[in-house]
Amino acid sequence: PEFVAATHPAMHPGRCAQVLLHGRAIGYVGELHPRWRQDYELLQNPVVFELDLDAVLQSRVAVFAAVPKLQPVQRDKLAAALAAAAATSRYQLRALADATREERRCLSSRSSAGTRLLEVAEVRLLLADQKYVSAIHPGGSLLLDESLRELEEEFPTRFLRVHRNALVGCAHIRGLRRLPGGEWSVVLDAVEVRPVVSRRHLAEVRVALERL
Repeated sequence: PEFVAATHPAMHPGRCAQVLLHGRAIGYVGELHPRWRQDYELLQNPVVFELDLDAVLQSRVAVFAAVPKLQPVQRDKLAAALAAAAATSRYQLRALADATREERRCLSSRSSAGTRLLEVAEVRLLLADQKYVSAIHPGGSLLLDESLRELEEEFPTRFLRVHRNALVGCAHIRGLRRLPGGEWSVVLDAVEVRPVVSRRHLAEVRVALERL
């Protein structure tokens, strides 16, 4: 059926349509005229219709047909679907590699003076500055050519993010200290550096302190 704007004495002006079936007018549909709604004291605007029943019955009506449980498939499509289901995705391969990979014990820094190694367990703070990361430890700091995100993903249980540019060693957190401006900083053992904790990560740091 098609619907075109129309008028009807019993229907709301502007909210009425004529019903066409194969180009032939078979009735109207629309909201009841406000005058009649007031006369019958109706709280809402009912939708009414007027149709030529014979015309409706003569038209073809869709008949429900159950969908077969076993849908027909083409051999090539089935083979491709089975191959895709059996294939290991790159994300699964990465997860498997991460699970079987032995965690690094040391971080390394290369310079003109040679390669320096720093045990991961000694790192108190990883601080990002542009494209480099400084590993702060009791004996000083070591410049790493790795991103903060890579280190966070590699050592998810050793380091906790406290700011967008800082990770702290979970085992070395000793407390929180309130700063004059209302912010909080992390107190770490054996180093003077106290990174500021962003509001976004404050709750995580409190939870980490409770677990110590």
